[in-house]
Amino acid sequence: MELDFRMLFSLGTALCTVVAAFVVVKQKVSEVEKAINVLSKKYSVMDTALDNNNMQTESLAKAVDVLREINSPKQLREATREQENHAVRLTTIEGQTIPAVLERVAKLEHQHNGRHPPII
Repeated sequence: MELDFRMLFSLGTALCTVVAAFVVVKQKVSEVEKAINVLSKKYSVMDTALDNNNMQTESLAKAVDVLREINSPKQLREATREQENHAVRLTTIEGQTIPAVLERVAKLEHQHNGRHPPII
C-alpha cells in the first residue's frame, strides 16, 4: 500500500472532518448542558412557588371549613338558643328588685363561703 499525495490528503481530510465534528459536538453538548441547568433552576423556582401556593390553598381551605362550621345551621341554632337563654335570664333579673337580687347573691356567697369539710 503506497502513501501517495491523494491518500495522505484523503486521510488528512477525514481526520480534519472527525476533529471538526468532535469540536462541534462538544460545543453543542456544552450548550445543551447550560440549557438544562437554566431549565433546572426555573423548575426549582416553579416548584417552590407551587409549594407555597399549595400551602396557602390548604390554609384558605381550613379557614373556609371553620367559617362553614361556624355558619352551619346547627351552630347558628345553638348560638341563637344561647342568646335567647341569656336574654330570658336578663329579663328575669331586670324584673326583680335590687334588694331581691342582692339577697340571692348574699345567699349564694354564704353557701360558697361556708365551712368546707377537711379533705382526707
